[in-house]
Amino acid sequence: MVEASSAMSHRQILAGLADLLESVGYGVTEIESRGCRRPRLIEGHRPDLVADRLPLRARVIGEVKTGADLETGHSHSQFRAFSRVMLPTIPVTYAGFILAVPLAALSDAWAALRSSGARLAKVTVIGQAGELWLITFLRRPEAGSWQESGLAIRVRRWPFGARSTRRA
Repeated sequence: MVEASSAMSHRQILAGLADLLESVGYGVTEIESRGCRRPRLIEGHRPDLVADRLPLRARVIGEVKTGADLETGHSHSQFRAFSRVMLPTIPVTYAGFILAVPLAALSDAWAALRSSGARLAKVTVIGQAGELWLITFLRRPEAGSWQESGLAIRVRRWPFGARSTRRA
């Protein structure tokens, strides 16, 4: 467990998460910050951030933890609630849930999510260390892997000029 004194501040991580989401095309519509629209309650809990990507009708619920607060009953209840937000789309789908933590607390965050009973299918855990973000998620079995799909790609020439040794 990460000590609170060594962790980045909640406010710094939240600001970084908002910047990160906006840089990849999401609009932060609600954020727990002075002078901004506060996120609505979800099963009695208020997330730190809500962001939407309107052309895709995709929503992300963001929560920031500093490390020491990952294993509390309150946090576990939040993880369960935020990982089960359904969107009114056809077909009905779940919103993404991003848990942002200091980089040193990344593995503790995954352990806390698992022990909380959160729905992990659309969960992303990101760790922040200064300007660096490490983005982690669980691989979906149905997605295959790049090695499996890479064998089907036909390449006449590699980008750097060497010829492919594979025969199609």
